[in-house]
Amino acid sequence: MEGLGVPRDYAQAYFWLSLWGGVNAAARAKEHLSDDEASEVDTLVKDWQEQHHLSPEVEAAWNIPN
Repeated sequence: MEGLGVPRDYAQAYFWLSLWGGVNAAARAKEHLSDDEASEVDTLVKDWQEQHHLSPEVEAAWNIPN
């Protein structure tokens, strides 16, 4: 999101942070997008999630408290 070594791309940041970065981080990236841009990225996130299901074992491991 900060563009360290690459151009800033808030849409890409919002996409990846929506998948793995947590709600607060994704919200910070989303602040830089128009409503239409955010909606388009939300659709891409939903499509990605539908195509990349986690196995039950991985999902269980992901939810183990630290």
